[in-house]
Amino acid sequence: MATKKLTDKTVKSLKTNKTSEFVWDEGFSVYGGSFGVRVFKSGTKKYYLNYRNQHGRQGRVNIGDVAKISLSEARKKATAELVKVDKGEDPAQRRVLQKKAETFEELADLYLELHAKPNKKPSGYKNDKGAIDRDLVPAIGHMKVNKIERRDIIAILDTIKIKREAPVLASRTQALINKIFNFAIERGIIQNSPCSHLPKLPKVKPRDRVLNDNEIKKVLKAIETEDILISTIFKLLFLTGKRSTEVSGMKWSELNKSKTKWTIPAERSKNNETHTIPLAPLATKLLKKIEREFDYSRYETDFIFPSQTKKGTHIKWLTKATQRILNQTKKLTKNKKPIPSFTPHDIRRTFTTKISEMGIRERTLKKLLNHIGNQSVTEKHYNFHSEEKEMKAALKKWNNFILKSIIK
Repeated sequence: MATKKLTDKTVKSLKTNKTSEFVWDEGFSVYGGSFGVRVFKSGTKKYYLNYRNQHGRQGRVNIGDVAKISLSEARKKATAELVKVDKGEDPAQRRVLQKKAETFEELADLYLELHAKPNKKPSGYKNDKGAIDRDLVPAIGHMKVNKIERRDIIAILDTIKIKREAPVLASRTQALINKIFNFAIERGIIQNSPCSHLPKLPKVKPRDRVLNDNEIKKVLKAIETEDILISTIFKLLFLTGKRSTEVSGMKWSELNKSKTKWTIPAERSKNNETHTIPLAPLATKLLKKIEREFDYSRYETDFIFPSQTKKGTHIKWLTKATQRILNQTKKLTKNKKPIPSFTPHDIRRTFTTKISEMGIRERTLKKLLNHIGNQSVTEKHYNFHSEEKEMKAALKKWNNFILKSIIK
């Protein structure tokens, strides 16, 4: 997300090559809210407000079309909304309840506010919202709900399953779409669902792939054939045990000055909890190396792994890179065959398994993985520094194992 000091002239000049992009006003500071402009590729621009209600939940409301109200008017309206938030109101919820949900994007907002938020855990709500924003709204968000057909849904699922090679995600997305349209039927928004009679995707057996020591060595060697961005991402996946989205979306501002600690903010964490971990010496070395060797002058971004195809964002998909690395491993085997396939999440599972085998206690492992589970109040608020020593020791053992696997 870009941040600029907004003026009438600046707002008028804003453009984007992406479907849409937010530009936030660095000069706006009222009750902790964020005010800015959402710029669409079509040229449309709308003022938006981000805020947190009294329960700590984030909300976003459309303040108005740039073509219809001035910047000063929009700021006044945003400030007025924040005054209401301070008094206990929730503008987004109020507006969602008033919507007729004519388009799929409006229906999705209604579903999230009235079903997902009150009935799901924060991680479940976040997963639904992520899938909606990433895969559904760009494809059918603009369409009238009653005009969406079965073939529109199938096209979305085929893209996920075939083009992105993510059958598990496709199955979950189908379940979500079905749930959203059933919600619409229950509220009388539509009479029939485009998901009816849709072939149910076969259940995919949960993965249990763990790389053995020999495979880890081969993969680490194969990673060296990738460019510095991809190779560093995969090495950090091995060294930290973090999710691929957490690593690929890493920002310089999330690291301390010496790059020995990494704090993942709540909005990037699966369980909506801020998560701080120490970094192994090798991870610190890799981050300093990429900062020194990669040409960041071409990018105006805080992302450590900026996208090479889309401005203002980071590398997101590792499917093709994983396949290249997998193919490269066949050069390192006697029978010239690649090792059995793996995914980035299999690396996290491998980290968990191997570090457990090293005798690391479960409490420390949970801290490293940010698995809060059913914690007591004391455990939930257990200070990072009181577990830092154990996490450092665990990562040092793992760091030494990786070093023996000939990582550069």
